[in-house]
Amino acid sequence: MVARIVEADVQEASATLEVEFVRLESIAALGAAEPLPLVDTTLTLVGPRPAVPSTLDGLNRRLYHVLELVEGLRALVNRAGESLGRPVYAAPPLVRQLSAASPTTMAVQVAAEVTGLLPLELATAVLAAASTIATTRPAWHDAVSSDGSTSDGSPGDGSTDGGSPAAADGMEKTGRARLIDLQVEQRRHELTLEHAGATLEAAILDRIGQTVPGSLLTRGEASTLVGIHVLPPLRSLGGLGITALAMTTGPSDP
Repeated sequence: MVARIVEADVQEASATLEVEFVRLESIAALGAAEPLPLVDTTLTLVGPRPAVPSTLDGLNRRLYHVLELVEGLRALVNRAGESLGRPVYAAPPLVRQLSAASPTTMAVQVAAEVTGLLPLELATAVLAAASTIATTRPAWHDAVSSDGSTSDGSPGDGSTDGGSPAAADGMEKTGRARLIDLQVEQRRHELTLEHAGATLEAAILDRIGQTVPGSLLTRGEASTLVGIHVLPPLRSLGGLGITALAMTTGPSDP
């Protein structure tokens, strides 16, 4: 980063320094690491609900989470690359083209090592599981509301408006049984998502050693980074209706 001093106060017990950043310089530009070559990569977000990104908010959220995913993978590569005898560095991606139509596509320039960390088939399993939970959650909430139970499934006050006690009791039992079925189904979907996430994490950890040979990044450190920077944006994309992520790569234009 290049900056200039705007104001400085060294007279007080705690000195203060105010600076204004003029521009950002990459680590590679400073000679601290060897830059990894960039490749043109097109990211495509696929989902069964094309109407979702028609609003500005929906589109913004999709783009935010897919960029967070790329940044999370880049963080993994850079943490692995900094431990090498000759450190390597993946520069921030450069957005070359963006299409908001369905499916949403984004063309970026980014190091091949970044996108190479993500097994698309396993990432799709996480997206699909998260999308299923988001799709079935409204039915669960409707069942809770009609049954009169609290959000944790405990009974409500059991009050009814008119009708015979026997009929009310039958309706309550039917509603309670439906709610239990939905809760079991929801928990099954959550376990599917957890399993998909664990499988993807293990695959990414295996790929780090192949993508950045000789890295001293431990499996525990890498697992923490995946849990913080990779899985959350994938789950969020699934919650927004994205069920698959496609990538195509090619050499970068000179």
